[in-house]
Amino acid sequence: MGLRQQKQLTQEIVLDHGLSVTGACKLTGMCGSQYYYVSKKDDSAVISALEDLSAKHPVYGFRKLYAYLRRAGKPWNHKKVYRVYKLLNMNKKRVANVVYLLGRNSLWNNRSALIKNGAWTL
Repeated sequence: MGLRQQKQLTQEIVLDHGLSVTGACKLTGMCGSQYYYVSKKDDSAVISALEDLSAKHPVYGFRKLYAYLRRAGKPWNHKKVYRVYKLLNMNKKRVANVVYLLGRNSLWNNRSALIKNGAWTL
């Protein structure tokens, strides 16, 4: 179980069952400091920069966007940019070029297409 899920479970126990935070933390196996911890990450600048770039270049993936940001002089490292990139669900699915080797219309079965100046009928 992840930290986020543990924190959510602890909050549910405190609200629903009226247990103290300390008791709920012991029950879920979570430290009190983890329960009260608030992340100090302010990613608004990274988010706006990534959204602007992806609007200009919708085909660009992470590597090109990150290279563009570095050339623009932004100080963010790849780990921070990639974390925000994933947070915005900007991951692109890779599309592979599929070559069908078997079948009635494949080049292997249509040998006339393999011959120079041969017919290209299917």
